[in-house]
Amino acid sequence: MAKQEKYFRMILDRADLEDAVEQVSKAIKYATTMPIIQKILFQVNPDAQEVRLTGTDLEIRLERCIDLIEFTGNADIESEMPYAVGIPAKLFRALIKEVQADKVTIQVYDTYAAHIETESGMYDLYGTDPEEFPTILDSEIEETLHINGDHLLPLLEKTHFCVSKDDLKPVLQSVRLEFSADAVHAVATDGHRLAHASLTGDLGYQTIETSLPDDFVALLRSHIDSEDTLVLEIRQPYFHVAFSNPKFEIWARMKETTYPDWRSVLPDEQYQGTLDVKKTLNALKRVILFANSATHQIEMHIPSETASDEPLELLAEFVENNLTGREKVEWHADELPDQDMVIGCNGKYLSDILSQCSTDAEFRFHSSIGAMMFYPEGKDGAVNARYLLMPIRIND
Repeated sequence: MAKQEKYFRMILDRADLEDAVEQVSKAIKYATTMPIIQKILFQVNPDAQEVRLTGTDLEIRLERCIDLIEFTGNADIESEMPYAVGIPAKLFRALIKEVQADKVTIQVYDTYAAHIETESGMYDLYGTDPEEFPTILDSEIEETLHINGDHLLPLLEKTHFCVSKDDLKPVLQSVRLEFSADAVHAVATDGHRLAHASLTGDLGYQTIETSLPDDFVALLRSHIDSEDTLVLEIRQPYFHVAFSNPKFEIWARMKETTYPDWRSVLPDEQYQGTLDVKKTLNALKRVILFANSATHQIEMHIPSETASDEPLELLAEFVENNLTGREKVEWHADELPDQDMVIGCNGKYLSDILSQCSTDAEFRFHSSIGAMMFYPEGKDGAVNARYLLMPIRIND
């Protein structure tokens, strides 16, 4: 067996390493026929005294930087990608989670074998030539935008739950972002419900519109906080969207598609009342237990103007199983129709929407077959939010 030559050695803080490995592993899908993307790419930058960890599933790429405690390298070994190695993600992640030491030493050889040492243990595994790791296709930055974390994060939190999970509707499997000098809009819809959140004021953003994939948004939400300043880049001709700050970078490869005109689906609002969210949500959770488990259909029985003091009634019936659930909920009716009205809807979707409201919510509607709107009272910081829910036709 040929003698291995030492290539580079690095000492890392175990807690920082575990956190970085945990984060980049979220971009890795292990059910793949490409072994190389089951690896975490380690790239050392001796000048910056940091190491960059990268995970990808070819659609999303996540990079995270952590500081080096100590580094030594053999500059005599030539490589197109110096001081780098691909390490099996699943095994390495499991090992680092169980390590109790404060520091981890990784010695990499010219064959890309890796020797890992802690205060009490030594482990050997074979890594991969980093040149085999997928690279980002060359593309030019078409648009760049700096955005505050305290602007972006609440917009995503208020809308992400409405993203479609239907693979037959790929254009709806994203959160739409629209930036301008005086407003930022975030929109998500699955065709049955829609969430819209906005910030207004003298924001100073340039006009940019883009859509962020579902998985990308989930990763982004777990990486940013309100104190961050992020850089958004949109690159062509290969449509990439990326967010970054000095310690992490998240890329997504996307197909260019036209997002539906969400403003055109917002309904006219003729009648309205105010719901106590906590009471309504608790009643709804009980009633849903008696609904058809496939459709979650419930009925909202709304009194007429002449009976405005009457409560709102929630009804669920699963005829095949002889189940019926009924709850009356006190509410404040502001403007009601001349006759009693019954609106059918998906109770689970309604529950999801009300869960986004902290205290009271304005409930607006205009007919039994028209879309309903819900407006949380008060603001979540500076964010305005509103939610649309499509009705379900009730069989007579």
